[in-house]
Amino acid sequence: MNKENDNRDRLIADLFDDKWSQGTTADFARQAAAAARRRHATKRMAAFAGTLAVAATVLVVAHLSMQQPTRPISTAAHSSLRPPSYQEISDDELLAALGDRPVLILPDGQKGKHIFLLDQIQEQSEDGIL
Repeated sequence: MNKENDNRDRLIADLFDDKWSQGTTADFARQAAAAARRRHATKRMAAFAGTLAVAATVLVVAHLSMQQPTRPISTAAHSSLRPPSYQEISDDELLAALGDRPVLILPDGQKGKHIFLLDQIQEQSEDGIL
């Protein structure tokens, strides 16, 4: 040990001579040390419980992923099951299909166009639907 540490130790020993070994000061010091030990033990237990929870979660997820093998979903299988819900036609085919019926065609941004049959809208408004 060096001389500076010896002087510190001697100073501390002189200051706290018998006060720390008996009486109310000693009781206070013991209680403070016990509280510090409890806090430290609680922190260690909480860290252990958190680590254990994470490990258990990883094990459960790994076990479940091994039990359920994933199958690649083919888009060809889905497209053959259900026909498309719309059919693309040309403008001439649309005009031929509509004949002389009144039509309102409104652009809808980048999505395309909305087509409204005006005679159906007029019938619905007369029936009180619209």
